[in-house]
Amino acid sequence: MAMEIRPKRCGEFEEWPLSHLAVVGGMLLLMFLEGALIVSIFGGLHVVVLIVLWVASFPVIQFSLCRKCLYYGKRCPVPGEGNLANLLFEKKEGPAGFMDYMGVVLCYAMRLGYPAIFLFLYPEKYSRLTGLIYALTIVLFFMILANVIGCPNCMKTECPMNPDAGKVN
Repeated sequence: MAMEIRPKRCGEFEEWPLSHLAVVGGMLLLMFLEGALIVSIFGGLHVVVLIVLWVASFPVIQFSLCRKCLYYGKRCPVPGEGNLANLLFEKKEGPAGFMDYMGVVLCYAMRLGYPAIFLFLYPEKYSRLTGLIYALTIVLFFMILANVIGCPNCMKTECPMNPDAGKVN
């Protein structure tokens, strides 16, 4: 029996409901606040660096993936990404490629990596619980996005995580 990593189809949204955006936006905010708390013990400058990284991460994902997405300029499951891509970048036709997906990896590394570096470099400054909560929040965010709110309802069939990827209409 082959293992399927794609989520099962739940719906097909042309634009995501605000309730879904509230959940994903709340998870983004929680990840940011946890990261800010982690870096804040080394001073406010590190919180400013984290804010700059988060703000800069949005154009990274918008340029790399959002401008090629079906949800370009529309409400997508992650607030501030696809719905704002049209303000900065022209739409680009064609499927997303490897480098576009690497832009997503870079985006989330910018958002989540800075606090993680502190957790790894200065473990004596944090309880294990701090690292565990941060890691669990990140995992929960991606599980909700990929398995509950985002991928199961997405209509972009070119995406490898789409429930209908590879199917011919």
